[in-house]
Amino acid sequence: KTLISEFEFESSEIHFDPLLKQSISIEFNSGISQNSFFGGDPALQKDLSWPEHEYGPYRFLGLIDFSDISVKSLLPRSGKLYLFVADDPDGNFFWGDDGYVKAF
Repeated sequence: KTLISEFEFESSEIHFDPLLKQSISIEFNSGISQNSFFGGDPALQKDLSWPEHEYGPYRFLGLIDFSDISVKSLLPRSGKLYLFVADDPDGNFFWGDDGYVKAF
């Protein structure tokens, strides 16, 4: 809702309400993180395997290392969050489908 006000969309707020999901902002500590990144090819921890769906492997989206994040109130102080998104050239997945994003 902050962005609705910031971009002066209050007159259209009734249309946005059903689409809104709770979220938080993530601010990384100053400097360049060596641990958190988006895109690329991560080295998975030994206890994790690359996720797959019925049409093939998921695509890596990003890795967040919680020790890189400066705002700690709602987030863990350590640990990693791997994010993957279903990738399918034939369009069998929709972004709102269950299982479209995998996080672990």
